[in-house]
Amino acid sequence: MEMKTDYYYLDFLKFLDKIDFKNKNVLDIGCGSGDTTSELVKRGAKVSACDIIDGRKPGNKNSFSFNITKKDNLSFPDNSFDIVINFDVLEHVEDDLTFVNEMYRVLKPGGTAYVFTPNLFRIGRWLRTLATGKFPEFPMLLGKDELLGDCIHLREYTKRSIETLFSKSGFSKAQVKGFWLGLYHPVTVKYRIAQPPHFISFLSQTLVAKAEKPTVVVQ
Repeated sequence: MEMKTDYYYLDFLKFLDKIDFKNKNVLDIGCGSGDTTSELVKRGAKVSACDIIDGRKPGNKNSFSFNITKKDNLSFPDNSFDIVINFDVLEHVEDDLTFVNEMYRVLKPGGTAYVFTPNLFRIGRWLRTLATGKFPEFPMLLGKDELLGDCIHLREYTKRSIETLFSKSGFSKAQVKGFWLGLYHPVTVKYRIAQPPHFISFLSQTLVAKAEKPTVVVQ
């Protein structure tokens, strides 16, 4: 995850503070610049990270171990991590079910997966749809990254579609909540709700899924 706005990122760091990372073996998939990964280290995690290329900033290269990964296949042994986490990655991968299966595989029994991904029904999306009269079509080109090239969302998710995806991988029922209700605009960005109440959370910018690998894994 890169910093989208100062307000979003500050609210995001406060959200991370609510997760117990201390002395946990954590895998950050798609670490990008490593800024967010380094925040996990600051919270006491023993972090491994991976991405399809090494885009870490120089200041982050000594903070955690790093592996190049081949798209959706993770080069880590089974049952390796207490927590597997990724930020704004799921919407980019070609095969999202294989990706979630790999998260499940490398988690220890009883371990927890966290996924942060854009909400298809976020308020900015609805406003754009009302203005243009067109609902978004995927794949969607959002711009270019200096290292990765075209930034493409192959799909975006709703609460229900994430729950369905995780259920296919053997996880316990995913808990999916909305995070950050607001608009990325210099005038409006101050007026946001970091953790919106349930009745309006469906308009949140980001969906956060939390799912556990069962302690007893049925073969």
